[in-house]
Amino acid sequence: MMKSSSVASLVALAGILGHTTITSTEALQVLTPAVAEVVVSGRPYIVSWNGASADDRFEIDLHYCGSYSYCFEEAECGFWLANVCAEGDGSGCMSQADQSSQVTFPEPLGGRSNEGYRIRIAEVGSDTYRCSDDFYLMSSADAPAAGEEGGPTIEVVAPTADALAIAGEIYTVEFDYDNGFGEQLGRFKIDLYKAWAEDGAGDCGTWVTSVCDKPDVGCLDSQGDYNVVIPADSEDGMYKIRVGLFGDDTIYACSPSFEVVASTTSSSGAATDAAGAAGLWVDSATSLSLPKVLLP
Repeated sequence: MMKSSSVASLVALAGILGHTTITSTEALQVLTPAVAEVVVSGRPYIVSWNGASADDRFEIDLHYCGSYSYCFEEAECGFWLANVCAEGDGSGCMSQADQSSQVTFPEPLGGRSNEGYRIRIAEVGSDTYRCSDDFYLMSSADAPAAGEEGGPTIEVVAPTADALAIAGEIYTVEFDYDNGFGEQLGRFKIDLYKAWAEDGAGDCGTWVTSVCDKPDVGCLDSQGDYNVVIPADSEDGMYKIRVGLFGDDTIYACSPSFEVVASTTSSSGAATDAAGAAGLWVDSATSLSLPKVLLP
């Protein structure tokens, strides 16, 4: 339980600060965290919103609402606890052209895990802000880890073991991600690995390059599919795709081994046509049975 003196201090602070009025962007709306969503402290999390311009920049703060006792209106965020995204903090959270920001929440107040919290997004250089709905902030000690029952999971669905890719072409990497509480939104690292002759448990092989087009901040996705380009200078051979949660190297998965052939030689005209349809992996079992042809 929170000490009464701590609560009294928070109440006094709220009285000093008073209430701030949303002034200019009434259309601004916080999308995530959503009402009653469970968020785990210490893990990467995507705060998202709409109603802002692409060049608007926002700071993000964590507030405490208790058991919904201290947050009565949308404009009341509760008691300030911590800043989780600020201009110049070096975390990359200010890369907000897609109206989202990856942050990491601190541990809840002592003894206040799974109680009500809110985040406040405030436009840099103005008085404009919005509060999220109440969500539950869970202590990292209370949350199942990756590999444990109920923990976060990720699985690469495509490419499959029978896939064939042509270097220089576009393909859709498909994956299933769940943070353990039903949320699929995240930023992901997507990398190409050269597969080893003999796989080891959990090994993707030898790292070749990132195929995510935003390697510094991660590829934002909620649908489990992302278009990537297999590098044009890739050598013929067997490869894997590794998809990992950006900012947490414990949450990742590797695809089965698939074949990449150089852009100067492909399996058939049919394979070339398939590769030209962005996102489609070629079926190597069919393509490799056909004669090789030289691409123009």
